[in-house]
Amino acid sequence: MKERKTLISVLEFLRTLALAVLLVSLFMSFVLRPMQVAGDSMAPVLHDGERVFINALGGMISDPQRFDVVVVRQEDELWVKRVIALPGERVCWRDDVLLIDGEPVAEPFLDEGYMEEVRTTLQRDAFTADMEERTMGADEYLLAGDNRPFSLDSRNLQVGPFQREDIVANGLLIVWPLNEMRWID
Repeated sequence: MKERKTLISVLEFLRTLALAVLLVSLFMSFVLRPMQVAGDSMAPVLHDGERVFINALGGMISDPQRFDVVVVRQEDELWVKRVIALPGERVCWRDDVLLIDGEPVAEPFLDEGYMEEVRTTLQRDAFTADMEERTMGADEYLLAGDNRPFSLDSRNLQVGPFQREDIVANGLLIVWPLNEMRWID
């Protein structure tokens, strides 16, 4: 009798453990997925090697808005970029100024001190190189890294705009290094 109770207890524990593993796996697949940042295209906001959890659920249920930080699938890689232009908008940069539908749009997320440091180091007048005007299609987003001189992104004609289906996450949580832990959206 005692052996039977022990066996039942062990089976209940294993069932509970299996259910917990299943729930954690589903959560990590469809809500917060782990990822490691590769490269410095989003510096100084994100740095190479930082470990993050990406908000996959947000990528599935809501459309990206201007200046959201998103994770996008580019061939077999995941890139972190910022949404600059939305479907149907005309976008260009002239003299370090972002123009959407011909109107200047401030980019308050860019770090002025960092921008000046890069301009000085590269001996350039502009942080963001001029880009001819482009019109986004009905399902296209122009994505760019915050570290404009060092980012391969939608401004490059070989990369081009991204489709909504390419955006797999909207927002992320930096978890490593611990002293940099924060939510970025």
